[in-house]
Amino acid sequence: MGGYMKILTGETINTGIAIGKIKIMGNLHPREEYAPDDRMTDDPVSEIERFRNARIRVLSEIHELFETMMSEFGLHDAQIFEMHEMLLNDGGLIASCESMILEEGHLAEYAVVHGFNDKADFLAAIPDPLISSRSADILELRDEVLRELLAEERGYSGRKTADGQIAAGAGTEDIRKGSDPAEVNSTDILSNDGLTEPGRTEDKPGDESLTDSGNSEDITDGNSSTGYDTDRIIVAADDLTTVEAARLDRSRTAGVVLRQGSPNSHASILIRGMGIPVIIRCADITTSADGQLAVIDGDSGWVYINPNENTLEKYTARIKETGSALNSVKGESAVTRRGKRVILYANINDPSETTSAIDNDAEGIGLYRSEFLILKKCDAVSDCNEAEKDPALINTPCEKDDIIGNNSFPSEHEQYEAYKQILETMSPRPVIIRAFDIGADKMPDTDIRETDTNGFKAEQRAADGVISDTNQGTTNGITTDKAQEAAGGSGDQMYRESNPALGVRGVRFLLEHEDIFRSQLRALLRASVYGELSIMIPMISRLEELTECRRILEECKQELIETDGVSAGAVGLGIMIETPSAALMAEELAKEADFFSIGTNDLIQYTYAADRLNSSAQKAVDPDLCAVIRLMETAVRAAHKNHIPVGICGELASNTAFTARFLEIGVDELSVNPSKILEMKKHIRGLDI
Repeated sequence: MGGYMKILTGETINTGIAIGKIKIMGNLHPREEYAPDDRMTDDPVSEIERFRNARIRVLSEIHELFETMMSEFGLHDAQIFEMHEMLLNDGGLIASCESMILEEGHLAEYAVVHGFNDKADFLAAIPDPLISSRSADILELRDEVLRELLAEERGYSGRKTADGQIAAGAGTEDIRKGSDPAEVNSTDILSNDGLTEPGRTEDKPGDESLTDSGNSEDITDGNSSTGYDTDRIIVAADDLTTVEAARLDRSRTAGVVLRQGSPNSHASILIRGMGIPVIIRCADITTSADGQLAVIDGDSGWVYINPNENTLEKYTARIKETGSALNSVKGESAVTRRGKRVILYANINDPSETTSAIDNDAEGIGLYRSEFLILKKCDAVSDCNEAEKDPALINTPCEKDDIIGNNSFPSEHEQYEAYKQILETMSPRPVIIRAFDIGADKMPDTDIRETDTNGFKAEQRAADGVISDTNQGTTNGITTDKAQEAAGGSGDQMYRESNPALGVRGVRFLLEHEDIFRSQLRALLRASVYGELSIMIPMISRLEELTECRRILEECKQELIETDGVSAGAVGLGIMIETPSAALMAEELAKEADFFSIGTNDLIQYTYAADRLNSSAQKAVDPDLCAVIRLMETAVRAAHKNHIPVGICGELASNTAFTARFLEIGVDELSVNPSKILEMKKHIRGLDI
């Protein structure tokens, strides 16, 4: 670009300022770019093994991504990878691919392309938008499996040469954690395939001292006086898949610019969760920007390529101002201009996150999701690996053990150590630990739920209860009852629910599996001597559930004294208000609970009868949440009448558009991701209420 600044425009989906070197990230789109080799194989067993090994490697990575996203962003953002695991374990899909190899003699790449495409077409044709949307997920998974196959010793890669053929001898390229951006040789998907250099929105002479023949290396290499992190990069791509978004190195990625993209895609949602500026539909970004210094203005939707000195100074100053503003409130209380005090807690998923909570000024832990202990211990992949790797077991169905009774739950001692670590680290700050909030909708071992082999619920497939896939012949032609029987019999009924969000989850699970509940309570009580502990019960909908939980808690206290001579510390027992019935019965519940914590994610879902993962259903949700706010206000009044505090621990707690309203109705505490605490404190201190 010869030292000239170029300004591009797009649509912003996350605000903020980013400065860094552009790094082009390539995507593999085999449906459009990769024509599989139709040569036949004379060694189908080896091809089966290649297919299975590639699929297992993808499953392993997806499971790691699930755990990472759970730890850093919570279950809501991580659930897409749970769905990906389920889809990639689809028995009908696997059988279809393996049939093309074993019975028809095709190579693994051919089987993956055609098998996954057939499945995607089948799902896309289903009228239900929730099911049809899974088609895009199938295509993403197809690409991931192909990446693994093409990176093997055959020497293929997903990159196209000038004549449109697949280039040999190169591996896959992406930006992953731990990779050096300077060394990433990304696939050039923003090449001149019919693209021309866009007309410049604005060209200005740049400061020549900042460039080297249009390159910005001199300013970004080791120059600590620039005022910004010189190791940060801005990822530019045509689009990103969900997995690619999750792979981004969050320690180095300052921002993202996409030529396409959708504000509601899984990838966009994940990137927004990283808290970095994102510009989509920036059609004029080209490969000539690769390696150039750039600025993203996420407030305006502008992207400055090779910014001149004045522009760079302006945005560097804005970054400093934002950082200084947040640092200025560190150590201060979250108090509005009129003196309304709010307590800011942190939500965490892992004991190690307590360090981040303290560093960001958390006044305590408002939600520790203890079920993450289970999710960490469960391995949704390893149970099947050996059977899938052994060619002798090609036709052997892969069944996982029931999660109840197969040592997948952490032991009482393992739980005790985790709870002790949190309490010791946070002491003297208070800690609220939520009892296991699990059920069929939150278990990582998806094969034991009542889902058919196409990865969606049986009752959504056919009114007559038959699970069948016309594209897969009789492979999936089993009835719902038989599917349940194959999954483990009637003893596992709760894991095969047709509507798990309304099934045996939260407190219902705990009371139905009292041995698990008692083990957790004993671990919590043992650890309570190391700090200020409160226990929170999820999904309460009736007063009797709370009274039963308190009875069991008191029995566990007495058992520890009588059998082990252990006296617990003072432990509070509170509940989550996340069902409309709990909000409406708040007066009675407040007499028995020590505190309320409002779980807005589920409260919104149940109030509006709208699945929060169904984008079409979400259209029914009032953007002002008038009905939910009214329920919250009812709960707050009842709590304060009975002299107990009320907090919010759902995603809405960090949405500054609602903060003033929450304070107006009397909410005492907000519990948010540690990275959001200082931002929330700054916002609260500026409120005139």
